Amino acid sequence: MDRSANRKRRIDQFSALVWLAAGATVVTEARTLEYTSEFGPGPGFFPFWLGLVVIALGLALLVKSAFRPTNGEELALPGRYAVRQMFLVMASFFGFVFLAEPVGFLLGIGLLFLFLLVFVERRGWKFSLAVSVVSTLAFWVVFDRALQLQLPRGLLGLLD
Repeated sequence: MDRSANRKRRIDQFSALVWLAAGATVVTEARTLEYTSEFGPGPGFFPFWLGLVVIALGLALLVKSAFRPTNGEELALPGRYAVRQMFLVMASFFGFVFLAEPVGFLLGIGLLFLFLLVFVERRGWKFSLAVSVVSTLAFWVVFDRALQLQLPRGLLGLLD
């Protein structure tokens, strides 16, 4: 087995372990929530099953990386630009998670869309602002009005 194929296999195995740990964490945390409620599935239902799916996919990747022949595949690593784009996307999602509570879900999701469109997709400000506003309004209609979910209000709660 050449070095490139061996490196790809190690990367896949490491990635599988990360997914297994993430899935186990989600399942563990979901078990602290109610699995069922008076009216159907509780807040722990979806994360519990999602965590199990992530664990299953992590196991599948681990098995695939351990037994799949590599056939002399070349390891294609992303270039600098792709790594920068991936970093920006991940950083923006982490930023959204940490800002959703203090600034509110709707303002946070609007800022997330705006950031992704301007800095990752490199779209113009007018287009990005329009898409962000329309998308945020769509989220509000679906989640707040139609599904009547309690979204973090943050700064928008001051307007009540």
